[in-house]
Amino acid sequence: MNLEEAKAEYLTGDFKLKARFDLLDADRAALLTRCEKYAGWTLPNVFPLSSFEDGDEIQHDFQSVGARAVTNLANKIMMALFQPSKPFFRMNLTKEQQQKAMEEIGAELPALQKAIAEVERAAAERLNKKNGRIVLTEAIILLIITGNALLVAPTDENLGVYNLRDYVIVRNIKGEPTELIIQEKKKVRNLEDSLARLCAEHGKDETADVTVYTCAKKVSEDKFLVWQELDDIAYCHKKVGLYASANLPWIPLTWNLPRNAAYGNGLVENYAGDFHTSSTLAQTILDFSSTVTDIKNLVNPAGMTDVEELAEASSGAYVTGREEDIFSYSPKVAMAADFLLSISDRVERRIGSAFLLNSMVTRDAERVTAEEIRMQAQELESSLGGVYSRLAVDLQQPLAHRLMAEENQAFKTVEPVIVTGLESLSRMSEVDRLRAMLQDAAMLSDLPDRLAIRLKYGGVLNKLAAGHGVDTEGILATEEEVAQEQKRQAAENAQLQGAEAGAVAQATGQI
Repeated sequence: MNLEEAKAEYLTGDFKLKARFDLLDADRAALLTRCEKYAGWTLPNVFPLSSFEDGDEIQHDFQSVGARAVTNLANKIMMALFQPSKPFFRMNLTKEQQQKAMEEIGAELPALQKAIAEVERAAAERLNKKNGRIVLTEAIILLIITGNALLVAPTDENLGVYNLRDYVIVRNIKGEPTELIIQEKKKVRNLEDSLARLCAEHGKDETADVTVYTCAKKVSEDKFLVWQELDDIAYCHKKVGLYASANLPWIPLTWNLPRNAAYGNGLVENYAGDFHTSSTLAQTILDFSSTVTDIKNLVNPAGMTDVEELAEASSGAYVTGREEDIFSYSPKVAMAADFLLSISDRVERRIGSAFLLNSMVTRDAERVTAEEIRMQAQELESSLGGVYSRLAVDLQQPLAHRLMAEENQAFKTVEPVIVTGLESLSRMSEVDRLRAMLQDAAMLSDLPDRLAIRLKYGGVLNKLAAGHGVDTEGILATEEEVAQEQKRQAAENAQLQGAEAGAVAQATGQI
């Protein structure tokens, strides 16, 4: 389907995005209410109440363990996915692409690999220039709390992120997006001139709020039609276009997407019971603290002590009276408070364990070791049930596609590889495998002669390379190359021996 056919089928002249957005938004009202509650337990500013307005004070919870847990986990995931000092992807060229590239640059495979590594580093550095680390951290926090986030990755512009209030989405049974509508509220004065004039014709002054709706609708197997509407006033025809799925500037993310669901679930929802308990206990403990410190003095009405004289007397003064006439009373709730504190500690430990709050925090430094990152990843994988691997595919791979295309359009057809699981956490994983292979190969030099003579070293090296997952192309010499090298070394040795013999004969003749 081309652009004109798509426009003819889907742009009928009826302004429908506002009504469509409101319809889909109403269907997920319960989800938004739950997300407000989850944010209230953790970071309320991430997803405030719908009634919140600028200037209102954000009401925080009685406990802070939720905020610490989410912030800690988001930083760990961010460090594992996007290590500061190394690219988070590599380009996987096919044999044909490698051959074509070598012909174009006139170089052998090692030189091509070096050039590719430089492009990978440049593309990864582009992420930092696009305000990437800040935005991606916000997206991960949204995923942990609400389970959903929409990453905006326009070409040659900074990244952005939308929360659930800003977009609605429809997915097919496979979980793939088929319809996405984004709303952006703007002032009329911030619109382009032609749209501002249309708003004025409809009685809206320059300070009025209007909403621009952007829709991306799947119209074929790999194509999305994108267009915009301004409330019920006008189409924004300059924004109509047909995009391939890989080039769509929006990346919808979920923490955990159930089958047949349009929206995901966050980690906070999985532990909602503990967060609710922690919040309730924190409030109760605060009330108990007020009660414990509320001391009343009881006075014997038939006593001889003058209460007013006692109250007005200065420290150290002598006042007539009897000790038994006055008694200081405080509620006997100390044991109950201790019980509540013990329960609260247990709940906080459970939350801390789920959000990796009590484990080692990876240093945010340029020289974080590969072992630190591997340990961090193993912890993420085992604790979060593979969420790290899912984000590596859903977030890193499409982001790498866009960064490579921005760096050079020639790389649009090159597949970026994000190895999910523990090995993807270090860009040195290939080097680590090669190093392990060479360490095993070095053991061959210690074999007894009777055993070594029976081995075919070429076959043994290939077995070791296959076992360690090392691509031997460009690394191991062929049998012909080995024979040529042995012949060259033999010639050099013969030449050296001849030169030594000549020098000895000459020295003998001189004697």
